Amino acid sequence: MANNTGNPVGSTAAKDLSDNAENLDKFANGDDYEYDDRLGRSRKSLKWIEDAALAIPAIDAALRSEQEAERAIVARSGSEAARDAAQLSAGIYVDTLDGLANTVTGNFFSVPSPESSEYLILYLNDLGAAVEQKRYASSKVSEQLEAGNFDKVGLRMVRLSVESGYLWALVDSNNRAAFLIDLSGAVVIPKFLRMDIAEQRLAEIDGLGLKAGAGFKFVMLPPESGYVWALVDENNRIALAVTVAGKVVGNFDLSAAVGGLISSQKDLYFLGDSLTNGANGQITWREALAGLISPRNHTNIAVGGQTSPQIVARAGAYVTLLTLAGNLIPASGPVAVTDRTIGLLTSQGSQSIKGRMSGVYGTLRRAGDDSYSFTRETAGAPVPVGKKLAFAPDIGTHGFDTWLIFIGANNIIRPDEIKRDIAAAVNAMKPVDKRFLVMTPVTGDSRYTAQCEEIEDWASQTYSDRVLKIREFSFQFNDGSAGDLADVAAGIIPRSLRGDNIHFTTFFHGKIAELVAAEINRRGW
Repeated sequence: MANNTGNPVGSTAAKDLSDNAENLDKFANGDDYEYDDRLGRSRKSLKWIEDAALAIPAIDAALRSEQEAERAIVARSGSEAARDAAQLSAGIYVDTLDGLANTVTGNFFSVPSPESSEYLILYLNDLGAAVEQKRYASSKVSEQLEAGNFDKVGLRMVRLSVESGYLWALVDSNNRAAFLIDLSGAVVIPKFLRMDIAEQRLAEIDGLGLKAGAGFKFVMLPPESGYVWALVDENNRIALAVTVAGKVVGNFDLSAAVGGLISSQKDLYFLGDSLTNGANGQITWREALAGLISPRNHTNIAVGGQTSPQIVARAGAYVTLLTLAGNLIPASGPVAVTDRTIGLLTSQGSQSIKGRMSGVYGTLRRAGDDSYSFTRETAGAPVPVGKKLAFAPDIGTHGFDTWLIFIGANNIIRPDEIKRDIAAAVNAMKPVDKRFLVMTPVTGDSRYTAQCEEIEDWASQTYSDRVLKIREFSFQFNDGSAGDLADVAAGIIPRSLRGDNIHFTTFFHGKIAELVAAEINRRGW
């Protein structure tokens, strides 16, 4: 713009009149579709108006063509539906022989389908021969599939041999695969219609207990579990799960004796030290908890004096590496353990633990001199092994329990180790929707307040409201004495709540039990 004065509309200034004349020339004679007026606003030119006018009939014709196409699709769909209805209404007969006997060539007839997932099979009488035309699904099929129930529509999960390249498949009664799970856990939609039994060597699912006929359904999971949906059986065992990222994964451990459960069970599994197991004759929070929640099994593996690595290793979160005398598991009898990385067994608690080494099941024992030995459960051929052989504790089905984790008091000087061990314990749990509470470690020594705070902050950031900060929780129960107030100011458990430097009184154990019970009851666990 030559002058660009910015004067409002209606200006008679000579410069504005000059700009207007320039813009009129652009509007009437220019080749561009748009131009800027003297106030900087974009305007359409005469060229744009002329070309748009020429395009309107073509646009109108295209719209009419699209509408006519849509009407044709609807009409065709209606015609097909009417055709199907007419064909089905032609007559339903007991079997094809009855249908052929009561129709003439060129006519249609239907017979009930033997498949539970189908309603009718449509046939054409073609010169006295019954030629199948179409199969119609039962009206109940859609309802069942929408409800997530596969057993009523003839679908079942089956295990495949590893050699086939797949682990599992969802198949119908004719062994046709709806989808397969490959060795990486990815879902594969098959390009073939039928899986050959001899080639794939199908077998019933024994390991996960997902037998043919089990009622499968899709369920929604809380996002904090890392998943949004899962396909489960009537006992809540997982066949497939969908992550929050949209990836489909499977819980397909071929050696598993127990299937993956969607949620932890009500039974409680206590991981801890003497603050859980008890000391000084006080009634512990663990013991008091039983009367505050619904009845269930309580399994306590807390051992006084143990550090967090020892505790979580006994829970199966870690393996301890053992070296055996002669690097050999003998045919029978005990063999001395000459070296170990984690002391699973200590002076307190059980002096034995069952588990597996190099595929051999047996018992690890501790003697009074703190030496270890391993004895296989069943006699067999000697098994040569190398040094530092992994020993995996057998915790049975407790991996599916609700875990209450209160560890770290005996190694509070190593906060990074405690954080690692808490995370390992949570990761060791088997279900997708894990039920657990983390009770952060405490101290009666102000020199370790900073370590407690570090662990509390990390745990809260990592596990949100699954974390119970026992140290901070204790402050409200101080008795108002100078000593208690000094302890609160120092960030440690008030001395009136302790029987010694660290262990709680029955009163404070009871308060912890009330806190834990409130969380369990609030969450419906």
